[in-house]
Amino acid sequence: MIDSIQIIDAISGQLVRAAPSCRAVYLDRVPAGFERPSFLIENIESEVREVNANTIERTERFVITAFGGVDSYGNTGARELMELQEQAARAFCAGYLRVADRALKLAAHKGARDMDKATIDVQLRYNESRPQDPQARPEPPLMAQVHTLIQEG
Repeated sequence: MIDSIQIIDAISGQLVRAAPSCRAVYLDRVPAGFERPSFLIENIESEVREVNANTIERTERFVITAFGGVDSYGNTGARELMELQEQAARAFCAGYLRVADRALKLAAHKGARDMDKATIDVQLRYNESRPQDPQARPEPPLMAQVHTLIQEG
């Protein structure tokens, strides 16, 4: 079973490869020692939907925020932000993300740009086997005895 942490680790790896100039990929909003340029990954939505009795569909939505270097006014140049946003979006253009032994279907969209940051929305959708809860679906009782009657006739 795949969890959100595994997906975040895979997203982080893609970002590091796509934007080698970035100094860090963060999961916390205001980490100590915050450096720029960098990325912030946030899991903003998780949905589980029933497909059938044994399968569920999971949808995970993330927002990646790209932070560029800032000038004395706290602003980032538009070109630098566009380049960071493009590098991050290009990291996911294959349409899938490798997580563990799976390739999860993925869609990435460039989001808004602000004075010092830009966003990329990433959505993953994948199917998994339904986790079995032994109390929710108890095993049927086994046969204790079998009686047979053979008649000629």
